Amino acid sequence: GPRVPDPLVPLRPMSRRKRHRKLLEEPPVAASKDMPGLVTFPLPLPGPLSSGLAVLAVLCCGLDCLCFVPHPPSGVGPEGAPAPLNGVTVASMGIARLAGAQTRGLPSPQVRRIYHARLAAWADRALAYRQNLTAARAELQAPPPGAGPAGRSAECALAAASVNERAAARDEARLQGSAGLHVALVLRDWWVYGSLNPFTLERMMAQKRSKLRSSRAAGQPTEEETCLALVESSTRTNKAYDAASEELEREEISYQAETLRLYAVPGIAVVVAAYITEGVFVGRRRAVNWKCCSD
Repeated sequence: GPRVPDPLVPLRPMSRRKRHRKLLEEPPVAASKDMPGLVTFPLPLPGPLSSGLAVLAVLCCGLDCLCFVPHPPSGVGPEGAPAPLNGVTVASMGIARLAGAQTRGLPSPQVRRIYHARLAAWADRALAYRQNLTAARAELQAPPPGAGPAGRSAECALAAASVNERAAARDEARLQGSAGLHVALVLRDWWVYGSLNPFTLERMMAQKRSKLRSSRAAGQPTEEETCLALVESSTRTNKAYDAASEELEREEISYQAETLRLYAVPGIAVVVAAYITEGVFVGRRRAVNWKCCSD
């Protein structure tokens, strides 16, 4: 007769390859009594792709909650000093770096408050420069008018400094939050603007000039008008991000909870997609094996 295993002897665990082979050889079962012709197969075990992606998502989320995941490269230099963008740097203008500018692991509402405070400080400084363009030309080291192709008016030098300060504030804010959110925002910039570095002076000037041209009935905006409009828009924040930040602040969410929520939806979606892909592949192999055996 058939050999009965001794209950006192522990069974030897089956290897993953044997379990997978046994799963492929399992016969299909009828989906229901009403439809005996429709057959289904037992759900396959998670394969190496879905299992690896699940482990990777959990590992990245855990390390990001502990602030161990490196951020993408940014334009912020050492000690919070912005890198020289557009030929102008505001590091020597006496704009004090706000407390906690280099702190990591901050929730989005706190990061947004620091970002608003820095833009408000620069808005006051830019307003003083607009009221005294002579001081702006001297402090921003703008060449005098008519100095050649490289010459830049005080208005455009102020616009370059405003774009620089806005970019530095944006990079600092992204470094204070989650690395996963930083990557998502970089990908969002690439998707919306078609570039990984869309906030240069030339791009911002072209965009602002196009908006001014479309809002006017006739006439082209001058370079000085475009630069002053760019200075004004550089101190305004995105209302959609402000509303989302206010919603998170009402929830009193922590950095760890926010990071976990950030990784949960895309991580689960990627793992489920990988599992379905593996299931389709294994299901096809099962159907082929079952057909061959039944024939």
